[in-house]
Amino acid sequence: MNEIEPGVIIAFIVGSVFLISLLSDFLFGKKDGPFESYYRSGQLKEKGTYKDGEFEGLCEEYYKNGQLSEKGIYKDGEPHGPFEGYSKNGQLEWRGTYNMGEECGEWIEDGETVTYDPCPPDLEDAV
Repeated sequence: MNEIEPGVIIAFIVGSVFLISLLSDFLFGKKDGPFESYYRSGQLKEKGTYKDGEFEGLCEEYYKNGQLSEKGIYKDGEPHGPFEGYSKNGQLEWRGTYNMGEECGEWIEDGETVTYDPCPPDLEDAV
C-alpha cells in the first residue's frame, strides 16, 4: 500500500487555500476600504484598511479581552513604519520600525534595545 508523503499533503492544503483566495477575489473582488472583524463574543478582533486586497495604513489587532495586541502601519501589504506589540495586560512588549517588511533602526524587545540596519530617513521621522 502506498503512503502519501506529509509534504504532498501540506502542498495540497496550501494550494487549496491559494485557489480559494483567488476564487474569492474573482467572485467578490479584491478587498478595498476599511474593515473590522470580531470574535464570536462580539469583541473587536482587528480593524484597518485594505487597498487592492492588501493591508494599507494603520491596522490594529486586539486580544479577546479587548486589550490592544498590536498596531502598525502597512504599505502594499507589508509592514512599513512604526509597530508596537502589547501583552494581554496592556504592557508594551516590543516597539520598532519596519521598512517594507524588514526590521530597521532601534527596536525594544523584551526590555532590551536591538539595533538593525538604519531606517530610511522618511521612516526615522515617523517613529
